[in-house]
Amino acid sequence: MQTLLQLPDKLIEETSHYISLENQSEALIQIIQKWMRYKKI
Repeated sequence: MQTLLQLPDKLIEETSHYISLENQSEALIQIIQKWMRYKKI
C-alpha cells in the first residue's frame, strides 16, 4: 500500500538522531513497529 505523508522537517531531523533515514520508508516502518510494541506492553 502506498501512502503520501507530509511530515514536518523538524520531526524528520529529530528522528534522524535515533534511526538512519537513508530510506525514509524503512525508517517509518521501524518507528511504527516500535510504537506498536510499546503500546502492547
